[in-house]
Amino acid sequence: MWRVYFVGAAVVVGALLYWGGREIGDARCRADMVAADGRRVLQDVTQIIKVKEDVNAETVRTGVADIRRVLRENYTIAE
Repeated sequence: MWRVYFVGAAVVVGALLYWGGREIGDARCRADMVAADGRRVLQDVTQIIKVKEDVNAETVRTGVADIRRVLRENYTIAE
């Protein structure tokens, strides 16, 4: 009779270990996916900023005072 209890306990322990291992594996997989997604988003944002700087190179290099001066020289309220 003790053999039946022993086999039953072994099956229960095995099932618990299997279930626990799956949960840990799923959690690690989710964490890895979130980390990879975060890195990808950061790379995309960095690339967008670089493209904007290349496209608007003149605007990035000029100061606000220079832009105001150019606008004052070229445009008036009457226009």
